[in-house]
Order: sequence, then C-alpha cells, then structure tokens
Amino acid sequence: MTADPKKDFIKPLDEALVEMKHLCLENLRGRPVPLFAVYDADGWHWWMPTPDGRIAHLRPIDTAEGKYLAEAPADPDDLYFPFLDFFVQRLPSNDLLRWLDAIVDDLWCLSTSMAKLEFFYRSSLADKHIDFSWMVGTEIEYIVSVLRNVYDLLQEVIVLVWKSIQLHGCERKNQELRKSFADMTMRADTLMSAADIASARNVPDWLAAYYAACAPFFADLRRYRNKFVHYGETQGLLFVTDRGFAVDKNSEPFAGWDVWDADSISGNLASLRPVFQHMMLSTFGAFTAFASLMAEKIAFPLPVAPGYRMFIRGYHNGALKRALSGAKWWDLDSSPPKDPER
Repeated sequence: MTADPKKDFIKPLDEALVEMKHLCLENLRGRPVPLFAVYDADGWHWWMPTPDGRIAHLRPIDTAEGKYLAEAPADPDDLYFPFLDFFVQRLPSNDLLRWLDAIVDDLWCLSTSMAKLEFFYRSSLADKHIDFSWMVGTEIEYIVSVLRNVYDLLQEVIVLVWKSIQLHGCERKNQELRKSFADMTMRADTLMSAADIASARNVPDWLAAYYAACAPFFADLRRYRNKFVHYGETQGLLFVTDRGFAVDKNSEPFAGWDVWDADSISGNLASLRPVFQHMMLSTFGAFTAFASLMAEKIAFPLPVAPGYRMFIRGYHNGALKRALSGAKWWDLDSSPPKDPER
C-alpha cells in the first residue's frame, strides 16, 4: 500500500488543533480559530483550510510579508502594533479582521513612503542636478492622506467593537456610533468638548474623553489634507539639503506642533524628519489609546494565544522604524534597505 503524502500535513480540524500549540483551546469559547502564521523555535508554521474542510499545516522557509504570532519577533525590523495584537487575541471576528487587514495595508504604505524618502535622500546626494523637492512634496500629500484615512479605519473598528459589547447594568443596546471619526468629534467642522460628545453621541464619559483627547491632532491633519484634496493647494516650499529635506521653520501647521528643537533646525530651515515622526506617532497613539481603554473598561475574553504577540513583517518596515527612531535628519540614519531576498 502506498502512503498518502498528504496525510502528514492535511488533517481534520480537531486533529490540526492539537498541533496548534500556540492556541489555548479553552480560551477560544466559540470564537473562530485564527489561522495566522506562527513563528516558534521550530521555525515557521502556517495553517490554511482546504476545499474539503480540512486544515493543511504548511512549513514555509520564511515570510516575506504578513502577520504572524510569536513570543518574540522573528526579525528586528518586524513591527509590534499593540492595537492589532489586542483585537486579534481578544475579538478575532471575521468582520473585525477585515478592517484590521486594511489598517496593516496602510502601515505597509507608510513604510514604503518612508523607504522612498530615504531613497530620495541618497539619490539627492548622488546627483545634485535632479530636483527632488516635488518628489518629496507629493509624498507628503500621500502620507497625510493615508494617515487621515487610517482614522476612519480606526472608527470602523470602534463601531464593530462597540456593537459587540454591553455595558454593565445597561439593558439596552449601545447607541450606534457614527462611521466617521470626524462625525464623532466635530459639529460643523468645529471640535466638540468631551461633555458635548457624550451628550450628542450618547456615549459614556470615558469614551467621549478618548475622542476629545484624540480630536485636536486629527482636526489638524484633516485640515492639512483638505488643502490638497479639496482646495488645490500644495504643501509649500521645500528645501533639499545635504542633511535631508526641510521647510521654513515658521511653516504651518508644522511650527504649531512644536516638534523642532535646536538639533533639527539649521538657520531658518527645519527638518521634516520630526514632522513625519510626530504625525505617525500621534496617529498610532490614537489606536493604542483605544486598545488600552478597552482593556481597562471592558471584560474581553482571554487571549487566544497566551504568551504570543502579533507581529507585522513587511519589505520596508526598517524604514518606518528608522522614521520613528527620533533621528533629527536623514544623514544620521539613512541606512540602505535590506536585501529583500533574506
């Protein structure tokens, strides 16, 4: 009798679950089994459903791009995003995972933009005859647009999470939230206070306080993005220097964000590096703050993979990490990207 070569790696779900040692089956409690890639001491694992309803256990050599569960990152450039980890572990519904995937896609877009800016910088040093100011300018417009869009992806997640919970001592369903972050925080383009948000949107004071805390930067980002999209304006005059890309130190809205110090200013020029860092950290902070708020206020189910965390692998993650490192100019850490065939 010839052995079936598929027998070892394609199994019924109940048998495949035994091999998923990262999962705590008791903690699943009816939630869907998250079939994410896993990295452990034995290398990479990937479980995927087959057309006949069974589960295939694949063993990739490596992962080029994607999300995975691990006790520690498989590569130093892999990203840990607490918001993603919390909801993948605590509320892994298919509807929610769809929006989380969209957020990860935008993280990859931002990573790619950071890598392009590093490439533009190195290229500007190599050839002084090429004007890179417009290349950087269009990248700024794209980055601002992506960050603005990410807030509405965040709001989609908040809406789904809010529908899935019931407040203690409350017999009625939660008030359905607005689909737009702007609609939750603004009235006629004017920011609302926490008290006004609580009253107008019928949410608890602690959720209203979260929105009110995140709203000022969101409003700045929205106005800046609307200049490009709705009013045909440009980002203003940009300068290409031997240390990187800069704007006039009085340029708005950047000057109002108070992101520059003596090390990031040269004469009348101020580096754009701290501007990108501020925009991304402020946006990512809104995500982390919501996950922390939910962990504090809501009794979610236990993690499906205790001791593991969700990491993000991408081609240009290193550029994003360098952009968030606190470097003042590009000449301090313009490391070339890794060989993609790692």
